Amino acid sequence: MKAKSLTFIKQHLVDLILLLLTILFFVLPGDFVPQFTNDSIGYIDKLILRSPLYPLWLSLFRCFFSEDFYLTAVIIGQTILAIFSVTALGMTIRKLFTVKPLLYCILYPFLLFPYGIELLTSDTPLLYQRTILTEGLSYSLFYLYLIFFLTALCRNHAKALLGSYLCSAILILLRGQMQLTLIFSVLLSIYLLFSMRKFKKQFLSLLGSMLCGIILLLVITKSITFVYSQHVFGEPVKPEFTNTSYMINFLYTADDLDRSLFDNHPESEFINLIFDDLESSGYVYANRGTTLSDRRNHLMDANLYLKLHSYIPLANSYYGSDPSFSDADIYNTYESVAHDLLIALAPRHFGQWLSGFFSLFFYGTCEAVFFLYPPLKTLCYVYAYVVYFAALFLSVYRLKKAHDSIAARFMLCTLIMLTGNLAACCITIGSTGRYLSYFWGLFYIAGLLLLAELFHSQTRYKAS
Repeated sequence: MKAKSLTFIKQHLVDLILLLLTILFFVLPGDFVPQFTNDSIGYIDKLILRSPLYPLWLSLFRCFFSEDFYLTAVIIGQTILAIFSVTALGMTIRKLFTVKPLLYCILYPFLLFPYGIELLTSDTPLLYQRTILTEGLSYSLFYLYLIFFLTALCRNHAKALLGSYLCSAILILLRGQMQLTLIFSVLLSIYLLFSMRKFKKQFLSLLGSMLCGIILLLVITKSITFVYSQHVFGEPVKPEFTNTSYMINFLYTADDLDRSLFDNHPESEFINLIFDDLESSGYVYANRGTTLSDRRNHLMDANLYLKLHSYIPLANSYYGSDPSFSDADIYNTYESVAHDLLIALAPRHFGQWLSGFFSLFFYGTCEAVFFLYPPLKTLCYVYAYVVYFAALFLSVYRLKKAHDSIAARFMLCTLIMLTGNLAACCITIGSTGRYLSYFWGLFYIAGLLLLAELFHSQTRYKAS
């Protein structure tokens, strides 16, 4: 018995050491207390514009613990989940790619980047699993999604593919941004179906997993959102102010001439209030500045102001003065108006909107894979674009040499997911660090695995 225990410890010594270091990383820095941001109150008070899962997560702990302690219990739960997800993803990567212990020790710290990136880049450092924010859960749940995604990618597992859809459903209920995971799973399904088209049994199994996954995802997300909104708000609503998020950057490009588009609109009085505030705020396209940096910063500030300090507060004030309007009525009305604004403004100002999008995208590319250090800003961007193109070139080169290279496929999938997430953020919420850091560590892990595979193949070639 003792010999078996010693054998187990020897075989898993690296895993045990890394698990201990992971626990220390999440537990030791600073005071172990809940940390709050401006968004935290929206989840605690179940504001109508928030997705349902995180308020439900908070309510679960509120049921079992006192008001004074339940938020501390929340961050304990988030910390345990973070430790589990980091360890599980690390071990999954080690198994799928047959990673040697030394390389595994080099790769592993990159898994911690999303949680602790604020410790390195922010004036007010925090660990996200201690925050009362969706990021307290979303990074960990996204890692669980990646376990299923990578297993399906590397092993063609139908059950793992189905698991990715179920994880995607949970993530979508947590953050609207995570609708991208559904797209990633669908793209993976199409790739696997194409690669297995000659193998009838595997093809049908994967097809069944894809169809079941999509159906289950729709049923889970729609039903939970419906029940939650009915229980909390009294009627169905679609959270995350979807239309508003898409509309805001087009509103930024609007001018006074666009008022005439809405002269006959049923909500023309409210829309005129929006245009009045738009002009007085100065957050208009004409004031965007001359340099790319100025334009990006102006658009980021405008997005925040126009959404959270102009459009939504004005709607709450304007429609809230009518006692017959419930919170759900107000929300559904300004979402409907946002849809009409979007449809009217998009064709007229698409070029200006696209210019703003590219300014956000250009700067976001650096923040998605590297630190932005202002005194060396130009070098930071040069580095970011060099590693992007190097990753793309090496992936394509490796696939030409070895069509079954899982490291190259992993790298290409990471590039697609990273770019897709960045584009989605630039369309709606801007290129802000915490929304981009999901793929920060993953990019370097995929890159190191690809380099290791290339080095190994070259070594074998020379030896032969």
